Amino acid sequence: MSDQDVPKIYRFTLPVLDGQVLSIHAGAQILSVAPTRDGSSDRIDLWASTYPNDLPRSGRWIHIAGTGHPLPAGRFIGTVVTPAGLVWHVFEGAPA
Repeated sequence: MSDQDVPKIYRFTLPVLDGQVLSIHAGAQILSVAPTRDGSSDRIDLWASTYPNDLPRSGRWIHIAGTGHPLPAGRFIGTVVTPAGLVWHVFEGAPA
């Protein structure tokens, strides 16, 4: 079994925006989210697993909503509490 046949975990740093497209392979599995390691409150980190040979062929729609904002459509990925105390809820799904 080659190293290319084993899925890898990758980190993506995303700006906090209502909706955005993450350039990642359509078959990738989004795993979790957390605050960025640089202490920023306007970006979050997202981890996903995919195979190294799977080039980004399509985008995945990511919604980031603050507490009290409308609930986005899609699968809930996780909640991020930033160093400044801002709370972001992250979803994956089709654009609203």
